[in-house]
Amino acid sequence: MPAQTRIHGLTRSALNALGLRMAAEKAAGRLPELLVAAEKAAASARMGEHTQKRAGVGEKFWQFREYQAGDRPQDIDWRQSGRSERIYVRQKEWQTTQTVLLWCQRDHNMHYASRSILPTKQDAAATLLLATTLLAARAGEIAGLLDGSLRAAKGESALQVLGEKFLEEDPASLPHRLMREPARNATVILAGDFLSPLADIEKSIHALAGRTVNVLLLQVLDPAELNLPFRGRVVFESPQSSERHHIINVDTIRESYREKINSHIQELKSICHHNGWHYIQHRTDIPAEQTLQALWHVMCKNRKGDGLA
Repeated sequence: MPAQTRIHGLTRSALNALGLRMAAEKAAGRLPELLVAAEKAAASARMGEHTQKRAGVGEKFWQFREYQAGDRPQDIDWRQSGRSERIYVRQKEWQTTQTVLLWCQRDHNMHYASRSILPTKQDAAATLLLATTLLAARAGEIAGLLDGSLRAAKGESALQVLGEKFLEEDPASLPHRLMREPARNATVILAGDFLSPLADIEKSIHALAGRTVNVLLLQVLDPAELNLPFRGRVVFESPQSSERHHIINVDTIRESYREKINSHIQELKSICHHNGWHYIQHRTDIPAEQTLQALWHVMCKNRKGDGLA
């Protein structure tokens, strides 16, 4: 068995464990602030939509499912049941519990913030997903994680656990696993910067596209990633390696960079549209509630059967 490398009297494995613990403690310290930001965004979004009628309430929008033990006999729809050999009960659409499944990119690329007054991309994404969870909970919906590591739960009790999960490190820059089939009425929200190569993004999306169509892709970007506002000599460093790119005069590449990032975004939108998904972009320099209102509006339209595309 090879001897372990020691640094300042500690083995490398001990240093790794210490690093993970410090990262976890740092993340835990950010959680209360994120929860407050999520509550604020959710409250603002509710104010913006308080005059809107909730989908299905007060209207005769019915849907049917098979009779199950415990269902009331008076809810059986004999006309619908007479069309087949099965017994069906009917429910208003608003009485059917909706499920929201979430995925949040949590690799080193999401730690970026071009200015100290801006949230990191990870914090912005987590705030939006937590605020969505709050809105969903207050609409009687359940929320969980797409990968199955946290089963969908009802109420706001899942908020703390979701927040902790969103702040954990995960090297995956794209959703890479789906532990179980989403429910037919589930809405999936994918939040990240989606700056990976388009071929990798398309492969990841293709793996999900055949399993659910109610998907919102939320691209979270720092404004500097869109505009490249820097001047003069700039050194770009990779957050995951020691790789560096020295640019003598960033002004000479700004136009080309903007063309490439805009092309990437347009291709991403096309991939979403092709799969019947909805694309929403969030810049970290705009209030979270603005994007949240757009996101929630799409989810409400989907409940009414208008679709996401």
